[in-house]
Amino acid sequence: AAPEGWHLATSEEWNTMIDTLGGQDVAGDALKVGGGSEFDALLAGGVSNPPEYDTVWQYGNRSVFWSTEEGNPPEEVAFAYFLADNDSAINAVGSAKNFRHSVRCVKD
Repeated sequence: AAPEGWHLATSEEWNTMIDTLGGQDVAGDALKVGGGSEFDALLAGGVSNPPEYDTVWQYGNRSVFWSTEEGNPPEEVAFAYFLADNDSAINAVGSAKNFRHSVRCVKD
């Protein structure tokens, strides 16, 4: 999922960035396009439950980024980081692995 020389962000890497930007309650605003950080998250929405539903949801209003941390049960759930246009926070959430979310790549 990541180009050579890069890897998907771990939860530890997400949390380090969030802490650097002032913590979970305010880092969401800094991470969005124009927020002043070096990461400009587009609120790209997502695509859920392929193939039977395969619908784009919340384009322009929300974005969810995968981490490498698995949830419970690990074969079905992984942790992701959720941003919303009307919320300054960024929150870790468990998400079904069959949802198609955005990814953040980190240089090795």
